[in-house]
Amino acid sequence: MMGWKEIFRYLEEGGFTVYSLGQHQGTCTSPYLVLRNNGAGHIGSIEAQEYEVLLYYPFDRYSQFEGYILSVKERMNGLYPGVKLIEDQQPHYPDDDVKAYMTGLIYRVPKISRVNRIK
Repeated sequence: MMGWKEIFRYLEEGGFTVYSLGQHQGTCTSPYLVLRNNGAGHIGSIEAQEYEVLLYYPFDRYSQFEGYILSVKERMNGLYPGVKLIEDQQPHYPDDDVKAYMTGLIYRVPKISRVNRIK
């Protein structure tokens, strides 16, 4: 079963710098990712867990941002069909707090739920 920890490690093993929420401090001097748990929903005994990969890229290198986004999507595609991209890149916006451009990719991980089922 693929969860937050497994996705985090998979991205790190692919050569990406990955943080959990609130872990990165200071200005963005090199590209990095933040992996966020977006919650889950249930349809009967199937749970759909969602994770968002937030991508940050330094202000002075915007022309390279698209290539970075593509490389993250290609790496995450290695987890398909267990992890599916459900919302492609969000609009890019400047994050003045870290001096970076930011976007997000949302993925869904379906799994059998431990609730709403007869044992």
